[in-house]
Amino acid sequence: MIKINLSINQIERINSIIDNDIDSFLWKGYNECVLEVLRSNKLTQTLELIGTKEKLKENCKIFGRKKLLAFGNKVKTVFEIESANNLTIKEKIKKEFTKQYTNFSHRACAYEILSIINASVCPYCNRLYTFTVEEGKKTRPEFDHFYSKDDYPWLAISIYNLIPSCGICNKSKSSKDTINLLYPYEESFEEYDIHFNLIDTVPLLLDEMNIKKKRLVKMCSKNADASRIINKHNNCFKLEDIYNEHREFIIDLIKRIYIFNDDCIESIYQSYNDIIDDIDDLRSMSLGTLPYHDYLNTPLAKLTNDLIEQMLYDD
Repeated sequence: MIKINLSINQIERINSIIDNDIDSFLWKGYNECVLEVLRSNKLTQTLELIGTKEKLKENCKIFGRKKLLAFGNKVKTVFEIESANNLTIKEKIKKEFTKQYTNFSHRACAYEILSIINASVCPYCNRLYTFTVEEGKKTRPEFDHFYSKDDYPWLAISIYNLIPSCGICNKSKSSKDTINLLYPYEESFEEYDIHFNLIDTVPLLLDEMNIKKKRLVKMCSKNADASRIINKHNNCFKLEDIYNEHREFIIDLIKRIYIFNDDCIESIYQSYNDIIDDIDDLRSMSLGTLPYHDYLNTPLAKLTNDLIEQMLYDD
């Protein structure tokens, strides 16, 4: 899990786009569809929470896991009491919120927001590119609803409940709960010292004939709270299983780490220091990443960095 570390400036720009979109597009459809269902069924307390343009703007800009869940549960409690758990009303509300989300996701503002977020690689798996292209035939990452539309329809158009992700991860998570799942706008594997570790090194290089039969990496942490997080992400996204399919990449990286050791790097640097400004730049060229590389824009950067750290710096 890679953190989408938004700056204050990015959040302000995104929130400005949200305000403009609500004024120009979203409020009309929201008022005519979502609120009409609530008004026609006399759900007045629910309307108090989500029934004005200013409330809509406020709710669309809720940032943070705890705040999203607190708001989602507050509306859910009031709505279920007022609707007396009427399944027909529930389905209507889900349908109307889903419609508003779908309309939003195809508008230019969704592409603008994704461009500002600037996450070129899926934060869940750190494997697949998720480029946003606004010109011509548009393309963008899928939006994963961190808290699902089925359980929390009123969070369907909350921007920070939408995680730009690859299609594989979005579909893997779609029916899963969020307990022990990290929230990408606030959390990452780094905060729990979760890393990918080689199960073995030298035997892998000496026994390449049987490499397809072996598991090469596993997820590890010395943090006592991390095991439940590792288990959750493995169950949800099959991270260990998928990463162990990157066998050729891992073996190639192991070889490069052995070949481009400190002595080798130093020797090359002395020969080419007139065109290479820094020895760390040379190490990056040779191995593929640096300790503080931009994970959100480089596939497999987390795996690469972890294996380099293990082989070069672990005792």
